[in-house]
Amino acid sequence: MRARLGMLGLVVGTFCFLSSGAWACSCWQIEPEKKRVPNLLSGEAPIILVAVDTRHMDDPRHVALLRNVSLMLASGPEYRLILTTVIAPDQSGGESAQLEHRVRLKHWAEPLKLPPERVTLHVLEDTDPANALVEFARRNLVDLIALGAPGPDEAPMAWWRSVASTVTSHAHCSVHVVRLPRILRG
Repeated sequence: MRARLGMLGLVVGTFCFLSSGAWACSCWQIEPEKKRVPNLLSGEAPIILVAVDTRHMDDPRHVALLRNVSLMLASGPEYRLILTTVIAPDQSGGESAQLEHRVRLKHWAEPLKLPPERVTLHVLEDTDPANALVEFARRNLVDLIALGAPGPDEAPMAWWRSVASTVTSHAHCSVHVVRLPRILRG
């Protein structure tokens, strides 16, 4: 019997039970979950996930995020980009909303001038954007998540309950949080 118990990787397990008046024991070995070698170390192209809020395309934080992503991509011509947005399932409007948000992601990425094979666009439907981003990043073996910090007009204590703080604390990989430059904050 083989099983996986996450990162624990117990070496030997024994299970004893009473069967027809006699004790029977079953022994097995459990292999630890194989750890993924980050793309940066494995020779594969590193993957950067960028979370873009496509509901507010006029948000000035988009400019700062785009500039930071551009600088990241300039440091490695092999980097691959996953552009992601999260919309609420009850407000998604079906396939037309998916398409609309995918088009917005495509327009957001145009200034980067990346070939199509280096960019993928994903519209996730979830009521919890932070969890959706963290799980999507984990399943897609992302090396870095880039996203914007809470806006300047949001309450000073909003950081602890923001999508950025939740992603930062739960992500399996590094997270690059982009703040709006002080000049643009007003």
